[in-house]
Amino acid sequence: MKCSQCSTPAMFLLPADGGGQVPLCLRCKIAYNRMLLEANDQLEREINNLQDHMEASFGISGILPRYQERRPSPIVLRGGDVHLNNVNVQNSDIGMLNVSANVEMVDSAITILKQGADENNVGEALGKLTEGIVKSNLDAKIKSELMEILSVVAGEATLPHGDRRPAVVKPLLLQIGKYLMGAKALADLWNLTKPFLTGHFGIPDIEA
Repeated sequence: MKCSQCSTPAMFLLPADGGGQVPLCLRCKIAYNRMLLEANDQLEREINNLQDHMEASFGISGILPRYQERRPSPIVLRGGDVHLNNVNVQNSDIGMLNVSANVEMVDSAITILKQGADENNVGEALGKLTEGIVKSNLDAKIKSELMEILSVVAGEATLPHGDRRPAVVKPLLLQIGKYLMGAKALADLWNLTKPFLTGHFGIPDIEA
């Protein structure tokens, strides 16, 4: 079953207006959740504004309750740790970093994999790669590209065995390896995690 918003295989079924269900892939599901949060945020701001006008008309202030202002997204790390469900992003050696939607997508994919027992331990491999990339000294642009690639791989990894697309994933893994093999620590991490990824997708060992 394909996602109703793109050509990616669907992983979620949401109730539709008037009955029926709407299939969504992982990326579109996250986008949908963010859209709902933004709509709620806008509604809360409108209610707060009405409360301000009501108080102003009576010449009083601070009487009516207000919604607390939501923190902006993405989260900005400033000296501290951010704990997602499965990925521990530490800021001790990277200064400041925006936690992008791609990191969130990988984290969500790991959750799905764990719910299915994750017999190939690919979820753990994805988590280690994410943490290694985020903590590395790679250029910010390269980090962003790597996390975008890894989010696609993670989404494919959550699909049932027969729906996975090794031909799509293989060049992505080669690209990840191309970047990571240039740094000793990341090269060791890649050599450690690569077999779990290639095994999960049934891809013969790749030279990268």
